[in-house]
Amino acid sequence: MVMRLNGFSGTGIDIDDTVSKLMKAARMPQDKLKQKKQTLEWQRDEYRAMNSKIMDFRSAAFNMKLESSYLSKKATSSAEHVLTATSTSVAAEGTHKLEILNLAKAAQVYSTPPSGATSDSALIGLTEPANFTISGKTGSVTLNLKATDTIASVVSQVNAKTGVTGVSMNYDTNLKSFFFTSSSTGVTGDFTLKMEGDQTADPGNPGDWLNKVFGLTSVFDPVTETSTLTITGDKAKVMVNDDPNMVAYYDSNNFTFNGMNITAKNLGVATLTTTRDLDTTFNNIKSFVDKYNELITTINSKMDEKRYKGFTPLTDEQRSEMKEDQIKAWEEKAKSGMLHNDDLLSSGINNMRTSFSTITQGLPIGTAKSLSEIGITTGNYMDKGKIYIDEAKLKKAITEKPNEVMALFNADDKNAASDLGDGLATRLYDRANALMKTITSKAGASSGIDLNSVIGKNMSNIDTRINSMTLRLDTLQTRYYKQFTAMEKYITQLNAQSSSLASQFS
Repeated sequence: MVMRLNGFSGTGIDIDDTVSKLMKAARMPQDKLKQKKQTLEWQRDEYRAMNSKIMDFRSAAFNMKLESSYLSKKATSSAEHVLTATSTSVAAEGTHKLEILNLAKAAQVYSTPPSGATSDSALIGLTEPANFTISGKTGSVTLNLKATDTIASVVSQVNAKTGVTGVSMNYDTNLKSFFFTSSSTGVTGDFTLKMEGDQTADPGNPGDWLNKVFGLTSVFDPVTETSTLTITGDKAKVMVNDDPNMVAYYDSNNFTFNGMNITAKNLGVATLTTTRDLDTTFNNIKSFVDKYNELITTINSKMDEKRYKGFTPLTDEQRSEMKEDQIKAWEEKAKSGMLHNDDLLSSGINNMRTSFSTITQGLPIGTAKSLSEIGITTGNYMDKGKIYIDEAKLKKAITEKPNEVMALFNADDKNAASDLGDGLATRLYDRANALMKTITSKAGASSGIDLNSVIGKNMSNIDTRINSMTLRLDTLQTRYYKQFTAMEKYITQLNAQSSSLASQFS
């Protein structure tokens, strides 16, 4: 173990301070490596943040490759108190007359005559144990009821199994009636109630318990003391275009007709009209262009961000000598410009920018082949790739030639070697995807250090060099202390000899 002295009588040298200064000089190459690693980490994070934004734009481009973005339809009802409708992209344009002859209803039954209990805390009325089975379309449950059960406890047991049977129960103290209701309309909500008593518990008292307890008229088998009752729901009944031969039945009041989603509300007649939703198509295109401009603005702002060359990442020693606000202000400048004039991003946005001015080849003769023909143009050089829309011209194109507008966006010639036959959305999707792959190759996709990326490999190599330097610096520091300790020993011995000689001469 090496003794570390703060000073000694021979020289008055502060050993710790001296070694610390020597080690500070020795650590400078390692500090530079740590600063380089920190810079790479900041740059990596900037790349990954940029990739996230490009991914969002790529998703928007994918949506614009779909026909549904251009073939939106809208449906209107002449009598919204009878029914309302929304259209899907597959709905045929035209007009239809629908008459709601019957609404779908849930299967429901209530006690007749009403029971005599005025409180749900009253006993259910059994004189012997009975099995109460509720069977719905989703499942069946058997409850073991006893003479000590109250109305409230039975209601609670039934409703605890609603998720299985699809049947709920209620007791109305004012009406003195039990209600059993399915959670689904139509035949999907049909259910069966069955009660089977214990024949040995109360002989001579036939257990038609569905009738005795719940006041429900049922089919009773006195031999087995089993009461059974099946309750069915009603389907919605709809006649189309006044044609008795065109009648449809639905289990729900929400159903699909001719590509439209219908909600039936009341009995009656309504005329449905389906037309092309030009406003939605326009808004989809405008939103897509806005997302592109937003992405371009973000990338340009990062590429234009000033790089403060004199502000390098702080070393541990520098950080210890500064206040928090000073550290924050310094690192804001040190992090600035990580992607300044980045070649990778510059190439990527240039490729995207040219997509707007490139003519789409392979489209039918006489149809629009460039975006400028439908009112979408690029700005001047100072706009750095920003796109502008002539709204009046675009709306006119969507109205007069919607299929041509769609082709300019989602055309895909499936040629992997060239995108000249592709529409804008197809082209931008592919170019955004290519840019993402390039960034991922450089900065990695996963969190932390991605050893498959260029930056990840560089950071890993730096870590190896830093660890190696740490071992050498520890060895160097130990050697310094040994040398100063040896010097102390020799000087002490020399001083002792000098004192002895001086004593002899005197």
